[in-house]
Amino acid sequence: MAELLIASALVSVLMGAILVAFVIGLRIWETEITRAAFIKDISYSMQVMSEDLRQATSFVATTNRNRVSFLIPDVNGDGSPETIRYNVSRGNLRRTQNGAATPVLARNVQSVTFRYYRPNDNVNPMGRVVRSQIRVVEIDLVLADGNESIQFTTRVRPRGI
Repeated sequence: MAELLIASALVSVLMGAILVAFVIGLRIWETEITRAAFIKDISYSMQVMSEDLRQATSFVATTNRNRVSFLIPDVNGDGSPETIRYNVSRGNLRRTQNGAATPVLARNVQSVTFRYYRPNDNVNPMGRVVRSQIRVVEIDLVLADGNESIQFTTRVRPRGI
């Protein structure tokens, strides 16, 4: 009987250790799934924004560093340039083309910041954006959900300017 009690106690301790290891593994797995989703969203968003910004022919003046509007060459065949706009609304990064919204690029967006750099690498002050004064646009995108956050920054040179 004593041997049975000792064996039961050892099995219980072993099962408890296995359960703790399993729970910790699940938490790590959930964290990595969230991080992978963030990386996927941020990579896709940066790719789309970079491709659009490379085509930019002019920028629309704005006093908000969390929004950007610019023109790209005609892609829909109507004879006029396309107006592209990126902004964050309710934690979602959105792209609009000629006023029509496209699907959400990224969710859980904490902030997106656009900085315009002049040819001398100084940041262009907000307000009137002069085409000849923009050499590079810097995009800073931060996604956050609970304790998890990720930040990505890239610089894009508009080729049409």
